[in-house]
Amino acid sequence: MAGAENEYYVYRDDTPGVSKSSTRVGTPSSTGFNDYGTLDGKTYYYAVASVTQGTESDGVSNEASATTDLPAPSFDTVDTVTPREIAVTASPDDDNPGGSVELDFEGSQVDSSNSDGSVSHTATGLLDGEEYTFTVTRSTPDAGSKSTQTTPVTALPTPDGVTVDAIGDTGVDLLWNDNSNNETEYQIEARKDNSGSFSQAGSAPSDAETGAATGLLNGQPYGVRVVAVTDHAESASGIISVTTTVPTLAPGLDNGVLDEVRVNFPGSLNNGDRRAQIRRSGESSWDNGAAGFDETVVPHDGGGDAIFSGLLDGEEYEVRLRGETADATGAWTRSLIVTRFPGAADLNVDSVTDTSVGLTWNENADNEDGQLVVREQYNTARGDWDSERVIGNLGPNVETYTDDTAQPDTQYRYRIRAYTEYAEADSDTRTVRTPAIGFSRTRVPASGWHVEIDTPDGDTLRPTVLEGSTPKRSLNDVPRVEVAVPEADRWLDDDLQRAPMRVWKDGDRLPIERFEKPVRKPDRIVLHGRGGIKLDRDMVRDVGPVIDVDTLVREILDDEVPEYAKTVDDPNNNLRDDARFLTGNNIIGFLDAFTDIDEQFGNNLPVVVDTDGHTRLAQVAWMESAKNATDKNAFLGEAPEDSVGKYMDNETYSLQSVGDYIEWSFDPDYSVTIADLDIRVRSRSVPTEGSNPGLSFKLNGDEVNTYPVDIPGTGPDAEAGWRSFSSFDASNPDEDVGQGGSTDFRVEVAEESADSDARWLIDGFVVSDERYDADLNYQLGNGEDAINDDGIIEGPQIYPESLALETVERSAIEQVVAGRLDVEMNATGGAQALAVSNDGGTTWVSASNTDSVSGAFADGDSTRIRGRVTLSRRDGDQSTHPRTGGASQELSSLDLYATLDDTPFEQNASHTGTVLEVLQTLADTHYSIFELRWDPDANGGDGGISIEWTQPGQREASTSAAVLDYQTEVDSETIVEAAYVYGRSRRVRDQEVTLDVGAYVGVGDGYLQPGTERVASTSDDTVYVAGEDYEIRSVDGTITATEGGAIDDGETVVMDYETRLVGYYELPSADGSGDTIRETIGSATTQNLANQAAQTLVKELSEPQRSATITLDRTADIGLVGALDVDAPVDAEIVRGIEADERKQEVRTGSRLSGGEAIDDIRRRVKAVAKRL
Repeated sequence: MAGAENEYYVYRDDTPGVSKSSTRVGTPSSTGFNDYGTLDGKTYYYAVASVTQGTESDGVSNEASATTDLPAPSFDTVDTVTPREIAVTASPDDDNPGGSVELDFEGSQVDSSNSDGSVSHTATGLLDGEEYTFTVTRSTPDAGSKSTQTTPVTALPTPDGVTVDAIGDTGVDLLWNDNSNNETEYQIEARKDNSGSFSQAGSAPSDAETGAATGLLNGQPYGVRVVAVTDHAESASGIISVTTTVPTLAPGLDNGVLDEVRVNFPGSLNNGDRRAQIRRSGESSWDNGAAGFDETVVPHDGGGDAIFSGLLDGEEYEVRLRGETADATGAWTRSLIVTRFPGAADLNVDSVTDTSVGLTWNENADNEDGQLVVREQYNTARGDWDSERVIGNLGPNVETYTDDTAQPDTQYRYRIRAYTEYAEADSDTRTVRTPAIGFSRTRVPASGWHVEIDTPDGDTLRPTVLEGSTPKRSLNDVPRVEVAVPEADRWLDDDLQRAPMRVWKDGDRLPIERFEKPVRKPDRIVLHGRGGIKLDRDMVRDVGPVIDVDTLVREILDDEVPEYAKTVDDPNNNLRDDARFLTGNNIIGFLDAFTDIDEQFGNNLPVVVDTDGHTRLAQVAWMESAKNATDKNAFLGEAPEDSVGKYMDNETYSLQSVGDYIEWSFDPDYSVTIADLDIRVRSRSVPTEGSNPGLSFKLNGDEVNTYPVDIPGTGPDAEAGWRSFSSFDASNPDEDVGQGGSTDFRVEVAEESADSDARWLIDGFVVSDERYDADLNYQLGNGEDAINDDGIIEGPQIYPESLALETVERSAIEQVVAGRLDVEMNATGGAQALAVSNDGGTTWVSASNTDSVSGAFADGDSTRIRGRVTLSRRDGDQSTHPRTGGASQELSSLDLYATLDDTPFEQNASHTGTVLEVLQTLADTHYSIFELRWDPDANGGDGGISIEWTQPGQREASTSAAVLDYQTEVDSETIVEAAYVYGRSRRVRDQEVTLDVGAYVGVGDGYLQPGTERVASTSDDTVYVAGEDYEIRSVDGTITATEGGAIDDGETVVMDYETRLVGYYELPSADGSGDTIRETIGSATTQNLANQAAQTLVKELSEPQRSATITLDRTADIGLVGALDVDAPVDAEIVRGIEADERKQEVRTGSRLSGGEAIDDIRRRVKAVAKRL
């Protein structure tokens, strides 16, 4: 009947099970129907019955259902007007009377309705300008829920009370009230001319009530405001109007160009213009009515300066400057400046006679008031220019002048000085000497005394000189003179103190510069004068590295007293070869000789001194075969037929079952920690690839590593080779295995392989100091050729390739200019080398594969020497492991020599005091002498003082003076061929010494202070008695037990005593005819210094001392620093002193230092070296 229906009945119900009893909601005539009578958010159930010819079908169709849409609820009101509150109302937008409405604030429910009613909430106590979330949710039983959200922001209070606290050139300081409880910051905004949009010009932190707008333009109107800011809101204050100020501009003035003044603008103006004005100083107005007035206006960005030109030379001008804008002006600032005043140019000497000097020049100024002619006269006595004098006052525009007040044979210096009221300028100078007229302007008699003393008024006093006047000349001191004059109060006046003084004797100028003091005697006054006054200057000079004393003296004189001439002689140096500084040929000698060898064994480097007293390398690897292992629980292994390679000592051992092990011991001869060890086992696994027992590796019973069981890649095809197990996990990695006996290493099976036939074949082990692994070639132990037919492995080597050992450094009392190192060794091949150095090891003179090296040092400025011996490994016994690098070279003796240069030197010293005091110290310390002389050729012929520095006997001098008497002497009382020098003393306590009856044993440093010893028993409190129980030889530093005394033969006693170092030197040519001297030099703190002092003493005193006393006629001056050559049977000898009176002078000479002088000299030199040490 389908298709025959003419209408349909649509039934609807609120629950499932629609029937004809349900509500009929429609009668459509077609197969479609829209139900408009529904509620929102509700589920409905439908069925259809057909109607044909008015007759309804018996049943209904299948049931269908649908749910109407539920509209989302909406917020009716959101109110944020009230500060720190938000009030909202919300209601559903549907017609369903069922269900509920809920209101949430910040995730929490605050209101609800069980019907379709509205909800509301007022949130209080909120933060200003903060965003909050409200959510309203509408729910029905059938449609679920729909939500709507709103995020209102609370009101942000406006900052009020905004006032100006201060206005500056580029900013405004503001004050306001902080009304918010939540602002993140305050922003200060500004707008130019108070129009347009604002931009930020500053900020202040939250809770602030002060801030500033910065970066503004000078003299500019602005509108400014304060804005409170949070992450969600802004709130601006009212606007206030301000105008920034204009900065005060201080001009920088420059008069470097003639007729101009440059005004340099400061860079502080950023808006408007700079107005600069100028006028002559003293004018009352700033306009065109003022003399010299001018002005310029320069934009703020229009350049850094302005120039006013066409000004008068040397005139004072006043300049003022200000900044200005259309809205504000700055304050004027004023400065005074004098325009550059040009001095006269091209000054020349146009003519010169003995009494006049003509000058010409170019006058450059345009408004000078006048020109002065200025002259200085050179004072030959003082060696400097006198004060300037104005000898002419000329008007403007003059360019010539003749000085007609000049004196003959005089040196003058001229300049022209132009001036105005405000300025003056000097020309360059011209120096001229007027010609002589054939005689000295200072009339000095050819014989007798002539004295001149200058008064402060410029007068020169020339006293009459009485008999008894005496020049006082001394080596290493300033010259002095005592001049006797008739008694007069004038010589006692205070104004003559330290007055310039000049003295001549027999026509010769003496090196006297200043009047020192008058001494009144009954019938005369003695005027005391002295020279060398510039040596009174204070000085400080620090000396670092070695510098020759003569070089140091030249530098001091150049720097401190350049006015004095000088002659500093290069010293006559003597070289002394083969001075031995170090020797070693036994255990004690080598321990003392090398810096890195403190003990026979157990040093930090691989080096030992064996019981034969030979120094050699220590092993850095310790190797042994499995056959010769210390202990083992292993079977002699059999290599499979496809075995690759051979085995150490032709045997290999099998490790297969748990408990199988091999153990070796090793004992390093130097300091090695467990962490430094690299342990390897020579091994391979058989018979199946990937099958092997697991191993445990133990060091002194402590497991330090493991090897896993059944590792792929192990197997019979691999060659036997060195396998490293150096990754240790030891509990005591810092333990020193080089101290305290041997160390045990064990390899042991910890886990058996799944293959019952799997086993390790092990034939040897090696442990090395991995710090030297770069020197060791382990590949020499791998492969077919590693082991020869005798079962001896080729490698790795067990000694380092080489090791350089430096000797201790020795210091000399003379300069070390060359060195030599001699050794005795059992081999000199490989990397063996020798070297010597005098600069602490920075540079070396070296040679390879030799038993001796020698050479001069590039820099001889040193007093120290050290040597270096590089020991190399070598191949040893070919019947023991390994065949390569299995032995060390051995050093059996060494001797270190230096070539010494006795040139005096200074090193690491500081000199303070007057120049004279420093020179005296240097001369006294370094056997040098100096004196001050008058040199007529100094200062370009004007004469002056010259300092003469030399060594005694280095110069020769002759004299024409008649010899009135002489006496010579050859003193052979002290001719030294041997010397003992006793050095520093020290106290020794509690030294144990074994004494044999009648056999002397050495103690101490070579000399025992008599009466300082205490000898006691080690077992009780018995103190033994000298002479009864023991005897001491103090000079030899030896002691023995006496026969019949309380000390048993071979008994060990304990001693306290004082001992001294003893240095000794004897001439190679000594035959017993000379003297042996003994001297104590306590500053000799080392054996080397004591030996050097003894050798130097013998060298100085090995010849007789020749001396003479010569009386000469007092007609010629005798220099103190020369060796005197006279017309008499006297050899030229060193002048030791001069005594003179009116008629004669007595000269004492000597060929060398006396014994006492030589000893004092050596003491000073040794003390200087000891101080450096």
